[in-house]
Amino acid sequence: MRPYFNNDQEWWAHESTNLLEDRLHILVKKLQWNKKIVNQMIKDNKFSLNNKEIHKHRMDGYLFELDNIEMQYHQIRMRYNPKRIAIINQSIKQIQQL
Repeated sequence: MRPYFNNDQEWWAHESTNLLEDRLHILVKKLQWNKKIVNQMIKDNKFSLNNKEIHKHRMDGYLFELDNIEMQYHQIRMRYNPKRIAIINQSIKQIQQL
């Protein structure tokens, strides 16, 4: 079965942590991509009020997703770096202000 884990709880915590790390990585990549696109639109003077509203709601969704990831870290009682979450949260808010 899973010989390197003592029990199913350890295996579940390990798999959940891997999943959360992947979700966090994907979120950061989405943020980087969105920042690049928005900056290009601003540079080309194509950032309309409609685009700004869409951008704001997208960033709100990313903040919600980040909060969800942090809550799941608490639920599985895994250690994580809260400073990392705070930095990502701050980055989302900065990108949202563009």
